[in-house]
Amino acid sequence: MDSYRGVRFDVSRVAPAQEDMVGAESVGSNLRRGCVCGVLLSDAALSLKAFAKINTQLRVGPLRASGLHDILSVVEAIDLYDTITLRPVEAMRVTCSVEELSGESNIVAKAIRLMKEVVDVPPLAIHIEKQIPIQAGLGGGSSDAAAAIRGASALAGHSVPKAVLQDVALACGSDVPFFLGESTAAVVSGCGQVRESLESRPRLLCIAKPSTGVSTAGAYSALDRIGVREDLGDITDPNALENDFDAVAPAECLDIMERMVNLGAECAHLCGSGSAVYGLFTDEERCNTAQSRFEQAGMWSRVCKTLDRWEHQTWMR
Repeated sequence: MDSYRGVRFDVSRVAPAQEDMVGAESVGSNLRRGCVCGVLLSDAALSLKAFAKINTQLRVGPLRASGLHDILSVVEAIDLYDTITLRPVEAMRVTCSVEELSGESNIVAKAIRLMKEVVDVPPLAIHIEKQIPIQAGLGGGSSDAAAAIRGASALAGHSVPKAVLQDVALACGSDVPFFLGESTAAVVSGCGQVRESLESRPRLLCIAKPSTGVSTAGAYSALDRIGVREDLGDITDPNALENDFDAVAPAECLDIMERMVNLGAECAHLCGSGSAVYGLFTDEERCNTAQSRFEQAGMWSRVCKTLDRWEHQTWMR
């Protein structure tokens, strides 16, 4: 256990190589357009895409002493995203296109507070333009937090070990480390640690969400009542599809799953703990038709594809 800027982190796995650092030098000449010798110009701003995810496999194990459950999951990023804009200002503020998510209670504000413990982050005005629905199981809040960590590290004007950023990410929430990783598909275990990177598999998805959301804590409590797995086993086939939360899915979600299959999906499962549902399609016309049907029924619905690489940053002046 070592410390970085006075904060204790486990950085034993960090090598002093350039590829293990995130910050001013690693983002290249674009950062230098907005920052001179670590002093940010008043008009510097950074916009980042914060992508959603699905869990193509999700197994839930016993509750740990920490109050969190063990999980074993295959996580895959999809091309639905929020946009996070960071701009240095005199006093920090977090705003969001969904008004109820603005302010200090947002996970993005938590991420910045944790970042300030390990690096000199300037006060930032952060705006979140939401496209990922909330309480959907698509990881929108976690992805927003990861984008904020990435952006704050860059705007700090100097490098931070990747391992330190991963520790900050894990302190924010169990999905955040995946979004801060290198791969768009990975096996995740424990309380969210990335165990293994995977090669992304192209998938065509219709995603639909009922008007009601699902509380993550409530979903885990429901699983506890019916019994979680004693042994999570291993991921022997990364292409298999399963989700333990399907067993406690609300009736509206079960109805969407059934309708997905009736509309041509090979299978349908919850996205994370819900309430969004994804249907896996091989025929684009059927997928588009399904999306239209759910939208006509008054639901949020999108056609999405899995990502084969991250496309995080767009620099602005």
